[in-house]
Amino acid sequence: MNSAPRDNMQWALAQLEVELLRLKAAASNAQDDDASSLQQLRRRFNIFFSRVDTLEHSRFLKELRPNEPVETHFSLLRAFLDRTVPHIDGSDTTLRGRLEGLLKDIEQQETHVRSLALTGVQLFAQASYQSRQQFSRLLIQTALLALTLILALAATLYILSQQFAVSLEKSDEIERSKRRLQSMINASLDGIVVADCFGKIIDFNPVAEKAFGLLKQQAIGQRIENVLIPERYRPQHSAAMERYLKTGNKTVIDRGRIELEALRADGSEFPVELSIASATEENGPIFIAYVRDIEQRRNAEQELLKARDEALAADKAKSNFLAIISHEMRTPLNGVLGVLELLRETPLTDEQDRYLETASASGEILWRHINDVLDLTVVEAGELILQEESFDLRELMSASVAISKPIAKANGNTIVLNLLQETPTYFQGDARRLQQILLNLLGNAAKFTQNGNISLTAEYVAEENCDGLLQISVNDTGCGISFEDQVRIFDQFVTLDPSYRRTACGAGLGLSICKGIIRAMNGTIEVDSTLGKGSRFRVCLPLKRAVPPSEREAIPAQSVELSSLSDGMKLKVLVVEDNEINRFVARQFLEKHDSHVAEAHNGVKGVELAKQQVFDLILMDISMPGMDGIEASRLIRAGSGGSSKSLIVGLTAHVSPEEQQRFLDAGMDKCLSKPLRGRDIKDILAAAQSNGALQHSPEDGSARPRAETDGAVQNDQGEPDEKERIFDLSTLAELLEMLPPETLPARLEAFRCSFDSGHADIEYALKKRAFDEATAHAHELIGLAAIFGATGLRKILLQLEKASEAKNLEEAQKLLVDVKSIAASSHRQLVDLTSAEKSC
Repeated sequence: MNSAPRDNMQWALAQLEVELLRLKAAASNAQDDDASSLQQLRRRFNIFFSRVDTLEHSRFLKELRPNEPVETHFSLLRAFLDRTVPHIDGSDTTLRGRLEGLLKDIEQQETHVRSLALTGVQLFAQASYQSRQQFSRLLIQTALLALTLILALAATLYILSQQFAVSLEKSDEIERSKRRLQSMINASLDGIVVADCFGKIIDFNPVAEKAFGLLKQQAIGQRIENVLIPERYRPQHSAAMERYLKTGNKTVIDRGRIELEALRADGSEFPVELSIASATEENGPIFIAYVRDIEQRRNAEQELLKARDEALAADKAKSNFLAIISHEMRTPLNGVLGVLELLRETPLTDEQDRYLETASASGEILWRHINDVLDLTVVEAGELILQEESFDLRELMSASVAISKPIAKANGNTIVLNLLQETPTYFQGDARRLQQILLNLLGNAAKFTQNGNISLTAEYVAEENCDGLLQISVNDTGCGISFEDQVRIFDQFVTLDPSYRRTACGAGLGLSICKGIIRAMNGTIEVDSTLGKGSRFRVCLPLKRAVPPSEREAIPAQSVELSSLSDGMKLKVLVVEDNEINRFVARQFLEKHDSHVAEAHNGVKGVELAKQQVFDLILMDISMPGMDGIEASRLIRAGSGGSSKSLIVGLTAHVSPEEQQRFLDAGMDKCLSKPLRGRDIKDILAAAQSNGALQHSPEDGSARPRAETDGAVQNDQGEPDEKERIFDLSTLAELLEMLPPETLPARLEAFRCSFDSGHADIEYALKKRAFDEATAHAHELIGLAAIFGATGLRKILLQLEKASEAKNLEEAQKLLVDVKSIAASSHRQLVDLTSAEKSC
């Protein structure tokens, strides 16, 4: 296409020569006198003129004109045309007159036109050659470019093939990973539910199908809350999802495991353990829920809890049974042993004396067994209360050895005490329980050793940054214990020779009790024994060292008579008690010991009097309406009144070890159980007189409830058994001795009126379900019953108080009926007993 204009121009040059020849022929013909020939001449001239003009103004001829020959020929042709135009355009006459000259002029132009055509052909040939060369170069360049493109395409194809291979490999890996992931999901022990940000399920594994009873095809596309969440939880779920999508605040997402209820396809609910994780995709977050059906686990847990509760109940029932039986046996046994002691003081024959010794020995053995059972029940219940006090270790060990010597001597044994010289003498701890341990270990050594040696050794090992260890060892040369038996020697009711021919008596409880006591002291006990050679029991206790008495302020002894302390001075005592009879009895006891007594009928009045006056002693009732004794004691101690440093002794109808600590924390120095006894009054007055520490009771050093020897049979709550005895005669006798005879009728009438009024108050409180009021009124009557020694009435009131505290209306109303009848019976028998006492 690019060569077409050149070919056309070559034709035009050739045609120019043709047109010149035609012009020459027309000029030759015009010499005839024919008018048409002139016109033919003019037409041919115009065509030739047009040809020249076209060639002259063509683009390709312009490219050739810089060539000198071409320019010359064109100039001559242009001159010819310019000379001829006037004649051609003139008249026929003028033209005809110029024909001969024109013909010659045309002939002259033939040379120029032929030269122009030849030159043009030559130049066009050169141009064509150059064009062909250029085209050849272009072809070569195109070929090179094509080759380059082909190579580039080949490289691209290679790269694409490699990429395709890589993509296929990655696709295969992704597919394998997908299959592995799907296998893991399907093999998971937990149900897995995947949902998108709109809560629609997008995956559902087989375990989830089984748990929810819903096929995967049915679950996919469903909203979670519509198929898996119980209806009552759906609003909270929707609100939590909306809040998360808006704020990103997570409620359960990525928060670990939680337990809640889920919904099955059949509409039933079941418990699940749920953990929800979140992940981010291009379309938004997705949520993966791991769901575990814990219905069977819940049922198993319930069964275990039920079994545990039944086991605990059975164990508690066993402990309660042992405690009840032991308590029920102790009091009559105490009476038997007392009668045997009285019988010993009467004239007896030798045979009767032997019978008496046998009965006494049997009674003492039975007494020890009962005490062991009681200790066992306390240790098993975890209610063993240790009494911290300073004690002399040497004195305690010496006393234990002295007590054990008769048993050891009976078997031909000797006991040696070894207290290493560097061992401290004074320690802080429960001396009575420690002596119980020593007596048990020494007793066992004496029973299982014949004609041998027993040693009791103590050593104190100091340790850095903590209390030292007191190590006590009991060694014997007895029969020893086999390795198999050493494992079970501390179990309950274990006797190494259970046969009927055994020579050592015992129920197999001693070592079990010792282990429980030692554990309560944060200590350890271990045994090292060789069968046939002897045994070594080693006790380690973390006891604090105590300050020797010589370095402490002297404390007045309990045995010091009050009269020797008072030296004629009256003690000022404040009695804070809401019950009038209780205040009267306390006043009589105190005035009998020559004390000046002030009374307050409630806690508020007591705090006021303690602030205004200085008292040597304050007897504080615990349970009072309005402000109780605990709060009153706390306010007295916290105030700046004259009695803020006085001794405060709490009075209550029943004291548990846990309550005692609460009373001491409130600022009380001691707590006594009602009813007050003469020896209690004597002890606390002696302590108040000396302004020193209170003298603890010899039994355990704590607030002492009424013991079995106070004259009433005891049950497992430490309360009198009304079936065995309605009154504590020793308490009643002490009350009658203390009260002026003329006041007895009025006090007995006050007793009756107080119980009638109290019964009505409790009945009204129970009707309006005011259990706190009923409890308070019952507690007040308990103290009143204790004052008169009415143990049967006190027991039923304690049961009523507990029923009211537990808000057991039916039980409380039932007990209230019994209270009324027992109170009336108690009043009648009080009248009879006091009348008999007065007649005596």
